Amino acid sequence: MPRRRLASFEIRATPLVGFIPAGAVAVVLGIVAGRQPTGAEFRYLPLRLAVVSLVCAVAFIFDDPAKTFCDPAANPLRIRRGIRALTGVLAASCLFAIVLIPASNGMNLVIDASQTAMGREELTAQPELPWGRPALEMGTMIGFTFAIAGAVARRGEAEPGRITSAVVLGAYALSWMIPEPYKPWADPLDQTWTTGAKWWWAALFFVWMSALIFSWDSRVGRSRLHRATTQDPATR
Repeated sequence: MPRRRLASFEIRATPLVGFIPAGAVAVVLGIVAGRQPTGAEFRYLPLRLAVVSLVCAVAFIFDDPAKTFCDPAANPLRIRRGIRALTGVLAASCLFAIVLIPASNGMNLVIDASQTAMGREELTAQPELPWGRPALEMGTMIGFTFAIAGAVARRGEAEPGRITSAVVLGAYALSWMIPEPYKPWADPLDQTWTTGAKWWWAALFFVWMSALIFSWDSRVGRSRLHRATTQDPATR
């Protein structure tokens, strides 16, 4: 199948319906964030919950109920997954940009902010809301979601979304139980704000590489089994 037709087919087959309720919840949480006192430390929690809502919608991107009827596919799995992943990332990014509008009510949106800049916030005309860190966290969580979905799908699950979303929600809840010096959810006033960003970038690279590995080929074990069962008895 030509790549242009493949892209059109995969985009139409991508389950995007989940972004409707997830986006609605995220926008509501963005409005809740905008009604909090001006300060990233007050608005990051509802903003991060909005990100989790969007990530849960991304968890269903690899769902393919027709998988058992369409195998084997003529196009590599990594290309088909890549098209679906790009579609999901674009949808989540657009909704995240919409969420930032009400969440930044009374604040200036900046990509990032250092501790010194946030310490001199009272000297500026308007406080700042760094959106770069939540965006980095969302990118990492989306990569983690794709890696989990790919790993679940390799075990023959045609619709890994339910399992993946449960794992993502469980991992997010457990992350808040990590002791404070090592907790990944920092705000610009925390001492771990700068050092935590390095770990988020490292995690971003790791989870996306894992997602690529799990989506490279889904029939490795099946092909070995096929070779073993079709091998000529005389050559065994």
